[in-house]
Amino acid sequence: MDTCVSRWRPNSHHGFSLLYASAMSMLLLFSCLAYLKWSLYSTGESHRQVAEIQAYYTAQAAIIQNIFPYLHNHPLTNNTWQPVTALNDGYIPGMGKYEDVRVTRYPISTTFPGMDGYEGSAVGIAKYKNQFGKTREVRRRAFVRLRRNLLVPYFLFTNQEQTRFNEFIWFFNGDSILGPIHSNSNIGVHPGTYFGGLVTTCGYILSPVGSTFAGLPGPGYFEHVSPIPIPCRADGFRSEAASSGNWLNTSNGQYIYGLWFHGTSAMVWRWRTGTSNPPYPDPNLCDGEISWSTICDHAIFCDGELWIRGVIHGRLGVGAHGNLRIYDNITYYENEADKYPYRVNLSMHDMTTLISEAYEPGARREDPWTGILIANTPANGREGGRDAAPVGLEGQYRRDVAIHASLYALNSSFTFEQQNDTWEPYQAPQTLANDERGYIYLVGAVCQQRRGYVHRSNHGGTGYLKSYVYDPRFKYNVASPPFAIDLVPEGGMGFKVDGWFDDYANRSDIGEAPYERHNPSLNKRQ
Repeated sequence: MDTCVSRWRPNSHHGFSLLYASAMSMLLLFSCLAYLKWSLYSTGESHRQVAEIQAYYTAQAAIIQNIFPYLHNHPLTNNTWQPVTALNDGYIPGMGKYEDVRVTRYPISTTFPGMDGYEGSAVGIAKYKNQFGKTREVRRRAFVRLRRNLLVPYFLFTNQEQTRFNEFIWFFNGDSILGPIHSNSNIGVHPGTYFGGLVTTCGYILSPVGSTFAGLPGPGYFEHVSPIPIPCRADGFRSEAASSGNWLNTSNGQYIYGLWFHGTSAMVWRWRTGTSNPPYPDPNLCDGEISWSTICDHAIFCDGELWIRGVIHGRLGVGAHGNLRIYDNITYYENEADKYPYRVNLSMHDMTTLISEAYEPGARREDPWTGILIANTPANGREGGRDAAPVGLEGQYRRDVAIHASLYALNSSFTFEQQNDTWEPYQAPQTLANDERGYIYLVGAVCQQRRGYVHRSNHGGTGYLKSYVYDPRFKYNVASPPFAIDLVPEGGMGFKVDGWFDDYANRSDIGEAPYERHNPSLNKRQ
């Protein structure tokens, strides 16, 4: 009898199914683990991204909170800035910490270095939890680029069109104003005046009919704007002069100083106050003499009265707390070859700013004509120089006065002294038919608290005719006056934002920032 024995033998298909199921289970397990890990990483990365955004906006807030006020108090026209100016680290409630706040120069134009702009940056810091639950920090640097608000300089700028004796000064027939002008008060215009630039005022144009307003962008005679105050002190200018050692001390008014410029150097004279023989500074009668080897690219300030003349090479600022008297031509070295009529071209580097604080509110007013004054000297046409001097270039040096500069009379006027008023000690000789002294050849701009006379009808005619030219470098936005006074509308800023930038590469979740503090050569954007 056959005996049947039952034996189990593995089925290859069934074994494969079990192996497949096992493999799939492992794959599913690993997939779940990977997903969980990815989920954790994704959550950590999401937290990081949120922190990065927070850090970036913290950096922007730090710039607004620190750099904007700093620049508001340090005009962009100063040309002795350090390459990098570092400000303090800090904390913004509700946002986070920030560090490495700094301001650096950047050239808007390589052709015209005087038109540098400024770049501000700061690093914001924010915390987040990574995929392992550890608290980390992330840093982001934000940048802003700024340039001076070239609402200024104006060609002619006044706060008040009246003199200190409440005499209203009008623009007369024949006046040709080829640059932008502004007044915080009414502007008086006689028929025949030509305005080639924009005219703005906080008041009205009086009697504009019959004059030409070619500089307006639309219909009408003028534009109303907000008041633009003039500061009574040049505090930033004073600081620059003091820090560079270019401070002239008058010992509480015991001395007056004179500067004679020779290109990049200058001679300094000092006289006892009251020297009156002759009634204008004579180097042969000086009390002291100093030679400065170089004065270019500096600010010079005198705490009293200062007399100036000469040829200037470089970007220079000259200021005085008292009257600043021009006793002969102030011209640029780079256009000496032209001589007459003193042209300025766009590629010139030479530029000068002249500032007078005479007199601050409450100070003594011992002189009826204060501010930036054309001195009554033989070189400036004293006693009828226009008629007495011969015709031609030689005669020009004995009558006219050439001024290449931006003029700022913060508390008074740009005017001329000894105007033959009946109450003045000085009177031109009666043998002269008039005291017409010549022309003012001005290349630059004028800012003054009050309009000042440059010509009077006294003595049959006293003073100067005008030949004013707006410096074309201001007109075409290629340079700013060195150490100039920023004139900003009320509630406005003296600079404008060119743009905000982010440094994408400058990010890290480690404790130390991946950059070297205060080193502008690192972390540049590509």
